Amino acid sequence: MPTPTPSSLPSPASSAKEPTVSVVMAVYNGEKFLAEAIASILDQTFRDFEFVIIDDGSTDRTPAILADFAAKDPRIRVFTQENIGLTKSLVRGVDASQGRLIARMDADDISFPTRLEKQARFLESHPEIELVTANIEFMDEAGKKRFDVAPLHFPSACVAFFMPFFNVMAGHGQVMYTRALYDRVNGYDVSFRFAQDYDLWERMSHHTMFGQIDEVLYRFRTSANSISKKNWSGQQECRARVSARSYERLTGTSVHDDLLLQINEFWHGSQLGTIGAKDLLQVDQAHREAFDAWNRVLRTRQEKAEVKTKVAEQFVKHGRCIPIKNFRDFVVCHSLAAKWNFSTVVKAGRRR
Repeated sequence: MPTPTPSSLPSPASSAKEPTVSVVMAVYNGEKFLAEAIASILDQTFRDFEFVIIDDGSTDRTPAILADFAAKDPRIRVFTQENIGLTKSLVRGVDASQGRLIARMDADDISFPTRLEKQARFLESHPEIELVTANIEFMDEAGKKRFDVAPLHFPSACVAFFMPFFNVMAGHGQVMYTRALYDRVNGYDVSFRFAQDYDLWERMSHHTMFGQIDEVLYRFRTSANSISKKNWSGQQECRARVSARSYERLTGTSVHDDLLLQINEFWHGSQLGTIGAKDLLQVDQAHREAFDAWNRVLRTRQEKAEVKTKVAEQFVKHGRCIPIKNFRDFVVCHSLAAKWNFSTVVKAGRRR
């Protein structure tokens, strides 16, 4: 495998001062949205950054687009290589970076102009926090807004409870973290072809609190050709590996594969309401064991309420989608929700 080579451009490494932030992007055949993604970084209000871009063996116009931008801005450092996949490309990108803060960026997304400034300022002013995310605006392939997501819409202390069940970041490209934290957890695990971000966040969560900027700073493009859509089964398999590891670390007990699939369906399922009563009871038991383990550390009333409410809300979501002919499943689902947080069920009934 040939070693990636940077373009013959002026490099920030030649200057006396290394950049504060390294923006890392990997791209494979991304000609359709690449120029817009790069421009959103070059238009940042924060200027002290380098832009490390890994061209992972593209065969479309991606190399030409990268060369054009790199010729105009010496902060861009392009590395080319044979196609080796996203995870290994990100490893190469971070390894080549010189900044003490790493900002991820995907080749079909858009960063708002103040993203780097606000995230870098947050990490500088909160030295106890080494990773920060921001709210995400999801858009369709044409760039039309679909909805907003606030990844950490609960206290940071709740991350340890939710981590075994879903990717608390809800994304990858909107995150900034310290290089020191990345090195401490040994970076991306190349055995994860998919869900490499979930794996990284899970390991990082044991070394730092996560910060959240409650403002949309990143636009995430959903597409039928996205990695997560085209490789759904691979995503599920990798996600299950992280869930199993995280659950065992939290509770000290393992969870069998069938239950992992049910838990995955509970939080990520595209077809809500398909889990039957028996499986719902097992899912509930797994969450209660995790709650008991998480609660061994003294938790505030607010933290416990946040966890119970969110689990209850997820049960209610399933209950709404259960066909009326499956009345027993419906009753079990809502009774479990009520045990977690009764008021959530009451509020949901009022909205119907």
